[in-house]
Amino acid sequence: MRLSEWFRVIIKLIEHPNGIASTTLGRNLRITQKTAWFMTTRLRYAMAQIDDGQPLTGIVQIDQGHLGGLNKNRHFDKKIKYIQNNIDPNYKDKLIFQAMLEENGKIRVLEIPNEEALTIHDCTIQNVDRNALLYTDSSTGYNLMHYAFKNMESVNHKAKQYMNGNCTTNSVEGFWSYVKRHETSHIWISKKYRHLYMQEASARYNMRQMHFQAKFDTVLKATTGRLMYKDLKGQHRIAA
Repeated sequence: MRLSEWFRVIIKLIEHPNGIASTTLGRNLRITQKTAWFMTTRLRYAMAQIDDGQPLTGIVQIDQGHLGGLNKNRHFDKKIKYIQNNIDPNYKDKLIFQAMLEENGKIRVLEIPNEEALTIHDCTIQNVDRNALLYTDSSTGYNLMHYAFKNMESVNHKAKQYMNGNCTTNSVEGFWSYVKRHETSHIWISKKYRHLYMQEASARYNMRQMHFQAKFDTVLKATTGRLMYKDLKGQHRIAA
């Protein structure tokens, strides 16, 4: 593809606030859907590289979200009727992501394999400064966090408590609403590549205050080197 074609795709990708499907992009630019997907997938990978990876500081809100298909939308012969291997049928097709939001508005989202306390603890200490003030809900998944973080407050959603002094998780929970709006722009998202769509949504969220030229320059600077499909497939995506 010519460089000018890549510029056109970047422009289309960032000018749509909730993303753009490869079918729509293909029609707009008069290229095939396959080519549009090829280009946007690589740009999503590039957008994942925008985050500098430095520990989040200050006040950090943390929350987990489940994204993916619903059991009720399966074909009748493929519906899961009962809990299997302790997995609720409604979560069978979903991936789990942990979102960590700084007070200044920067968010970082990583896929995690489960919501066990040790998993959440390890993901957090790898991405948040130990001196940060954490705001969480009262989930038991945060039980181990007190050993690593001295400053931690929580709200009890089960008791319909959404503010505890200054403590709240409303902002990070609002991010999931943004992600769901982003996903409605696409006809279907493969479970294998959902993490890239999530990174695109995260990058969009972090660039939301930038003007158009700054967004374009930021994405363009992240597109370094050549990304082969075999490398894209094998990209490490789950928090260790």
